[in-house]
Amino acid sequence: MTVLPKVVIAASFVVLAGCTTGVNLEPAPAANEAAVAQEAVVARVNGVQMTVQVDTWPGDPGVTEDVTPVQVSIENNSGAPLRVAYSAFALISPSGIRYSAIPPYNIEGAVDQVELAGAYAPIADPLFTYSNFYAAPIYEPIYSGIGIYNDPYYYDLGYYNAYYDYWGETALPTAAMLARALPEGVVMSGGSVTGFLYFEKVDPDEVDRVRFRADLRNPDSGKVFGEIRIPLILEGED
Repeated sequence: MTVLPKVVIAASFVVLAGCTTGVNLEPAPAANEAAVAQEAVVARVNGVQMTVQVDTWPGDPGVTEDVTPVQVSIENNSGAPLRVAYSAFALISPSGIRYSAIPPYNIEGAVDQVELAGAYAPIADPLFTYSNFYAAPIYEPIYSGIGIYNDPYYYDLGYYNAYYDYWGETALPTAAMLARALPEGVVMSGGSVTGFLYFEKVDPDEVDRVRFRADLRNPDSGKVFGEIRIPLILEGED
């Protein structure tokens, strides 16, 4: 029988009751100022708050055999817009192994003319939540029901080229994954967005701890104004 990987953040560094077999991902003792509460880790930097939740994937449990879904909530009270890009997120091991956030959509083109690579069905009722959030312009055909960021937005084509092919080894992403995916875009000051990031599969046989990393960047100036860092430990279960 295949044992599905499970990822759990536990309050007070204790595995919560009800967890089953697989992998536990929880705050490390060195989490410093990160607040831990009810299966979530909250960190705040320069007016931006991020809440990381794992073991909350509500869809097909088989998804966790190929990727590590992580639900991320972003609240921006920095006084400036915040760029949301997949290249800004990663899980990093102590030896430098990077588990990247995989773009759920593929893009192609040049820096000044980017387009979706392939036909994607519009998502009329996205299953992520948002307020004062605007999707990146390229995603307008997909997210026509929400606001689109009208100012120039930088797409990291090199990142897409490097990581989108990860899906080629799987039957993913599913429609449910796309509906719940955190889209690239911009969170204005006073805004928020909550959705899933899909990281490359974290293998507990290779690493025993990782660090969630998020780089905070202004979409207009390109200036980095902060970094979110949350240490997490992995525990395998029989």
